[in-house]
Amino acid sequence: MMMVYFPEYKLLYASDLLQPSGFIEHYNWEVIQAVKREKLEVEKIYSMHLMPMKYQDLLNSMQKYLAD
Repeated sequence: MMMVYFPEYKLLYASDLLQPSGFIEHYNWEVIQAVKREKLEVEKIYSMHLMPMKYQDLLNSMQKYLAD
């Protein structure tokens, strides 16, 4: 899948990788791992399936998912 990073806005477009919570969590995990691997400074993230959201909200969602 393709992602596009806009460093001047600290914005990441995750194409169709980013999915609504509870849908395909492993795709969301892949996005998080790519951000860490590439050392991106992401504050907001969006995709064709989701409106822009805080990146921290995605991290919180995944933490909750993994804890359940």
